[in-house]
Amino acid sequence: MKKSGFTLIEMMIVLIIMGILAGLVTATAIKTLQDAKKSEAEAVISTIASALSRYESDIGSYPPKDVSWDNSFKYYLQDDRSLDVSSAWNGPYMTFDNDDISGRAVNDPWGNAYNYRNYPGVHNPAFVDIEDGSGEGVNNW
Repeated sequence: MKKSGFTLIEMMIVLIIMGILAGLVTATAIKTLQDAKKSEAEAVISTIASALSRYESDIGSYPPKDVSWDNSFKYYLQDDRSLDVSSAWNGPYMTFDNDDISGRAVNDPWGNAYNYRNYPGVHNPAFVDIEDGSGEGVNNW
């Protein structure tokens, strides 16, 4: 009389194959998530660069070097009239939704504030330097 069922070896082979497949799917999902975060940071940096170009075109200079991505920098692009820097301000050059604000900083997809260096940039001497604050290598140069 023959017994039906799987042997221990057959079960282990199936579990090993399932583990390998799960590892491949997980690795692909993590890479896709990182690529999506980099794409989001690139889009935001491009938007910031465009807003800064329009700001410089109206005002004649970029926001000061010592201004960080806190609410005061936000107002240079969104509502400069409150800072009374120039009557040439013709913005808003960029709007910030509440979802873009974490505490006081405009954050990159990894939760760190973007870095801004005034004209001339160290890496981009013809413009300003803007990069993610997470060291992921997303920047405008």
